[in-house]
Amino acid sequence: MILARALFGEARSALNAAKTAVAWVIRNRVEHPRHRWGKTYHDVILQKEHFSAFNQSDPNRPFVENPFHTENEIDKKAWLSCYEVANLVIKGEDPDPTGGANHYYSDSRYGPPFWATKATFKVKIGPFYFHEL
Repeated sequence: MILARALFGEARSALNAAKTAVAWVIRNRVEHPRHRWGKTYHDVILQKEHFSAFNQSDPNRPFVENPFHTENEIDKKAWLSCYEVANLVIKGEDPDPTGGANHYYSDSRYGPPFWATKATFKVKIGPFYFHEL
């Protein structure tokens, strides 16, 4: 469930291919052999400042706290999509389209984050750039 919430907060308006890629970044962190980011989906997703939708001041925070806080039909459909994608990725039924990426960022007016210059670029899917650190 927390993976679906992360997708809803981070990528709810993206196509399923991009949601799948974001979910794989999280799974790749969970499966990292040294458990650099944590051993569980909860550990990885709730690590402070790693997934902005979970930051206290982020406008997406209400969406991850309660996916049904809005009556918007588009958001309801997006939640179901995020839930389905999360389920497929956890089960391993959708292959990793990122080539092992463990970081991503989206197109934005801010440009790439500081860590992107040290990371290996893997692929761009939808509005997201995927990297391996």
